[in-house]
Amino acid sequence: MDEPLPAKSPNEVRYYLMVTPCGECGKGPWIVASTECAASGAPEVVEARCGNCGTVKSFTFAYSEAPDVETLDDECINPGEAPSLIIDLGQWLSLFYLLVESAAA
Repeated sequence: MDEPLPAKSPNEVRYYLMVTPCGECGKGPWIVASTECAASGAPEVVEARCGNCGTVKSFTFAYSEAPDVETLDDECINPGEAPSLIIDLGQWLSLFYLLVESAAA
């Protein structure tokens, strides 16, 4: 099993899957098929399917701090001040254009 990716929130995981290319076709986005949340503090396993070619892959994420779903609002991406360790600058720019395009449609 691969090392869990360090995520800050469920939204960061969702955005990561939107901008991470498929290893098979180089496109995407990844579409979440299922999410398995283990006990508090344990890694979260997300089963996703490539929206372009249908490849299925499991992603494992470990939250740096267990997200408090009662105080974490729906729009929160990063509850702290440290930058994302899984989404780089180029991916943030891609995400911005994807969201602007989606809002315009």
